[in-house]
Amino acid sequence: MSKLSLRWKTPPPTIHVYYGEHLIAELTREMMGQQRLYHFRYLPEFKALSLAPLPGLSADKAEHWSPALWAFFSERIPDLRRPEIQELLRKKRINKEDEWTLLSELGTRTVTDSFELRKVA
Repeated sequence: MSKLSLRWKTPPPTIHVYYGEHLIAELTREMMGQQRLYHFRYLPEFKALSLAPLPGLSADKAEHWSPALWAFFSERIPDLRRPEIQELLRKKRINKEDEWTLLSELGTRTVTDSFELRKVA
């Protein structure tokens, strides 16, 4: 009798993008071979609400892939030189080189737009 080897793949880290209480898009970080890529896609609720596309992320494409975060997301990460942000990095033990963690922990809300980011547990 042969043994079956099953491998469970955990889902990629995901951040949901909300407009009010409407889930409109998702951002994931995935491995493709040895390369880490960001994957962004709009969800059906985005079109239902007739929203304008996020900067740099055309609504004409079903999916977007990039080795770097798009400006809409990277600009949400606060200035890491600010003393209160440095203190928060120490308290939460966040690596300042890890853009994903910085975004999911520090970039969830801004005063300049109506979108909220929520890390999927």
